Amino acid sequence: MNDTYPFVNTPLPYAYNALEPYIDTETMRLHHDAHLGKYISDLNEVLAIYPALLKMSLDELLSLPGCRAYPQARFRPRIILPPADALKLCRSAGGVFNHRLFFESMAPGAKRHPRGNLAAAINRAFGSYEEFTKKFTDAAMSVFGSGCAWLAVRNGVPVILTSKNQEVVPLCPILNLDVWEHAYYLKYHNLRAAYISAWLNIVNWPAAEARFQSCLGKH
Repeated sequence: MNDTYPFVNTPLPYAYNALEPYIDTETMRLHHDAHLGKYISDLNEVLAIYPALLKMSLDELLSLPGCRAYPQARFRPRIILPPADALKLCRSAGGVFNHRLFFESMAPGAKRHPRGNLAAAINRAFGSYEEFTKKFTDAAMSVFGSGCAWLAVRNGVPVILTSKNQEVVPLCPILNLDVWEHAYYLKYHNLRAAYISAWLNIVNWPAAEARFQSCLGKH
């Protein structure tokens, strides 16, 4: 995956129809090609104006003033952009990061439950996997308008968070669920709860476990 300018919209790690019947083919095609593609295009457009930014990774860009950085971004450059360009950069970089993680958070034929150290950590933090899904669903339903629900790590402990629009949570993320309407409206219309319930069937728990271990290594 290209992690510096020019960013590219790499193919999904599975076919557009691979998540059926939970997420439909047309939604996946539009979400990946059009929505993520536009964030990548906008990010490249603003980066092209500033040569000092061209070699920065996505993590480094998200650490610029005005962007909500997450802890992996150790490099915090002192570069001040005009407000309009800073806003466009932060929204676009956040959109790229959030969408990439969202697509990586799903997999066809996924295991229905976490396993290993992440499963044990979820049980300690929430009491059980069932309690986790209830709390995660409540969080995702609580997002007003557009945003994401996240499972992230704070001081080695899994926590559930929400974010607005394309903000990036200031913690180490394990997975995220996009609850913008474009993520589900073609199939589920305004029934966000049905979409969340379906999404829980295709969570890529092995990838989440790998990210969890990586997050633990950063503390």
